[in-house]
Amino acid sequence: MNELAKIKVTSDPADSNSLPGWVYRNPEIYERERNEIFFRSWQYAGWVGDLKAPGDYITANVLDQSVIILRDQDGNLRGFHNVCQHRGHQLLSGCGHVNTISCPYHAWVYRLDGHLRNARGAERLANFNAAQFDLRPIRVELFADMFVFFNLDMNAVPLGELVGDLMADVVAEIPELKTLVRTQSGPVQQDGSVPTMFPCQANWKIVVDNFLECNHCRPSHPGFCDIVDMKTYRTYASGEWSTQKGLTRDGRKVRFWWLFPTTTISVIDDADDFAFSIGPFTTPDGVDRSLAGHVDLYRKPGTDLTRPRGAIFGAMTGIEDRALCESVHRGLASIGYDSGRIIYDAEGCETTEVGIHAFHKLVVDRLGL
Repeated sequence: MNELAKIKVTSDPADSNSLPGWVYRNPEIYERERNEIFFRSWQYAGWVGDLKAPGDYITANVLDQSVIILRDQDGNLRGFHNVCQHRGHQLLSGCGHVNTISCPYHAWVYRLDGHLRNARGAERLANFNAAQFDLRPIRVELFADMFVFFNLDMNAVPLGELVGDLMADVVAEIPELKTLVRTQSGPVQQDGSVPTMFPCQANWKIVVDNFLECNHCRPSHPGFCDIVDMKTYRTYASGEWSTQKGLTRDGRKVRFWWLFPTTTISVIDDADDFAFSIGPFTTPDGVDRSLAGHVDLYRKPGTDLTRPRGAIFGAMTGIEDRALCESVHRGLASIGYDSGRIIYDAEGCETTEVGIHAFHKLVVDRLGL
C-alpha cells in the first residue's frame, strides 16, 4: 500500500484509474466516509406497507445511528433520530404501533410529530423549555410509492430529484412491482448456518466494487454464466446510480441496480422463482470488515418458496465473491500496488467497469480527495 499514491480518478471513465489502495485501508478515511457519505446519503428503511395507520412505526439503522420512521396523527410520514433527548436512551425497537413515543428509561413522552409532551419531573424546573427537547428530525421519502428511504442530512437533495430516473427505470422493468409480497426482511444469517458472503474481511468499498462489475463473472462465477447469457449483459452508470442488465439463457430478465453508497435492487425472473430484493446489501464494520446489510425480499403472490433458486444462486456467488474480496483487501496492503486502470467500453459490454468508475468518482467528490 503506497500512501503517497495520487488520486487518478478522472471524469472520463475511458481515461481513469481506480482508487488507490490506501483509500481502502486508511482508518481516517473510514471516519470521513461515515460522516460525509453514509450520514449524508439516502438509505433504505423498509416497506411502506408497515406504515399504514397513524402510530405505525419502523426502526432502521445506518451504521451506529438508529432512526424511527412513523405515520403521524395526520397520516404523514415522519422520521426522527431514535434517541430520547433526556439521557440518550433509545426509544423504540423493531416495528409496531404506538399512540405516543414513551422512553422506557425515565418516561419522557413524545407525540407522533416529535414534540415533547411530558418530561417527568421537569415541572419543578423554573426555566425548562420543552420545545428545546423535541425529537431531532430526519428526511423521509418514498421510492416508487413502495419503499421507505431516509437521510440524516436535513439539507439533502430530495430522493425523487436525485434518482427519479432510477425509479422510472425500476418501475418500467418490473410491471409487477406493486403486486409483490414481502417474504423475507433483514440481513441473512451470518453464523455459518447459511452459506453467505458475510462476514467478509474486506473494506466495504471492495465489496461494492465487486458488485458493480461483471468483468470477473466469466473467470470467477461459472454457475452465474451457466444461467446468464453474458452476450446480453450490459452495464450503465448515471450520476448516483448504475444498472446491470442481461437475460438468462432462456430469455428471462436479470436486473441489478445500485444506489450510492450501498443500496442494491435486483430482480431474477426465473420460471420457478421470481425474486425481487432491495436494501443496503452490505454495511461496514470498521475499515477492514463488511457485514450483511438489511435487504428485503419480495416475490409474486403464490410463489413456491420451498425451492428458492434465486436465494441458492445468490449464496453460491456470494461464497465466491467473499474469497475474491478478501484477497483484494489483502492485496491492497502491498507496497507494490498504487491503483489500477478502469476498463471501459462505450457499449457497456460485460467487461466494462463504468459502474466502479461512477462509484469512485462519487467517493472522491464526497470526501474532497
